[in-house]
Amino acid sequence: MKKRTLIFAAVSCLALMTFSHVQAQTSGSLVADAKPGWAAISANIVKAAEKMPEEEYSFRPATTVRSYGQLIGHIIDAHYLFCGPLSAENKTPPDAEKKLTSKADLVKTLKESVGYCNAAIERLTDAQAAETVKLFGRDKARLSVLYMNIAHDNEHYGNLVTYLRIKGLVPPSSEPRQTSQLGRLYFDVAHGQFDPPAPMSDLAKRLGVEISSSRDLISLESLKGSRLLYLRAPSKPFAPQEKEAIVGYVKQGGALLLVLDEESRQSLATTGVNDLIAPFGMKLTPDTPYLHNCGAVAKAGEFIKADREIPYSGGRAVEGGTPFAYQLDQNGKPAQPFAAWKKVDSGGRIIVMGEGMASLFLGVPEGQRLTGKTRDPQGTTYWGRDSAVFMEEVIAWLVNR
Repeated sequence: MKKRTLIFAAVSCLALMTFSHVQAQTSGSLVADAKPGWAAISANIVKAAEKMPEEEYSFRPATTVRSYGQLIGHIIDAHYLFCGPLSAENKTPPDAEKKLTSKADLVKTLKESVGYCNAAIERLTDAQAAETVKLFGRDKARLSVLYMNIAHDNEHYGNLVTYLRIKGLVPPSSEPRQTSQLGRLYFDVAHGQFDPPAPMSDLAKRLGVEISSSRDLISLESLKGSRLLYLRAPSKPFAPQEKEAIVGYVKQGGALLLVLDEESRQSLATTGVNDLIAPFGMKLTPDTPYLHNCGAVAKAGEFIKADREIPYSGGRAVEGGTPFAYQLDQNGKPAQPFAAWKKVDSGGRIIVMGEGMASLFLGVPEGQRLTGKTRDPQGTTYWGRDSAVFMEEVIAWLVNR
């Protein structure tokens, strides 16, 4: 108990130091600045869990330390401890460290815990960042809790790396980059975005695309060799030269996937993303009326092979282009389009989406429309079972040209 208290105290100090540093940054960047760190470490932990063979999950270098499986279980439980206070519904940790032993169960539950945190962080706004919540019986700022979770994951990823190295395995963060068949997917993380969601890795492998995350300013030079520029939920402004480069890239035959969510998370005026698509006759609107867990449908057509049920719970409409996905109204009928595509004469292609849940691979088969707690991801089981196949069809159309 004493050891655990000391560890949490150290993590708390690191989190508070980081929080103080972040507070000194430009206004509007608090949560956005935390997202890449969380996305990177959570992805590495999932890959590390997948990489260790089943028979080595009981391995421990000494009798006084956790086994590999217990480490994964401990990380799972911690995710629920840290991310629970970030939402209205504080889920109880599954006690994975003690109750789960098989690799399959631990990997599955780990991915669920990462998804639980992703949903909480995605809905966290800068306005909420300084609000206090209870953590281990003490008042903590929401943003501090987020950084404590990141620090705790980094601490135990170091343990996982050591175990993998002892077994002669290369940790995910040290793996050599793979070459691709169709080229590079340029995933921008320089404008307040998360790193690619974990399911993107398998999707890219199936399509033969290499994902390259970049924190650099976007230019025609940096986009050279890329099949697709993916702008998923940017919250920081694009510089004028970046806008010029992106428009030029599409006009020269490049592909663009732009995903934006509600104004409280990603501002049209701040990001200026309509400047990227206006030259092609497209536009994102202000927020449309909010209808909780209403869901959406992508209609079979140009590249969607069959009607797809996808999650939706607050977003924007898209004007221009060819609509292909629609928010569902109260009666389950297609309403305004929230996604549209466009082919450019040069061979370039564009898809614009005004809601981000499908791009996070959210939604489950057991979800029911119009249920759950309003604006509470942890209190809602989202309708929309086809996010994965929908996103694969979207990206395949953009890169296969």
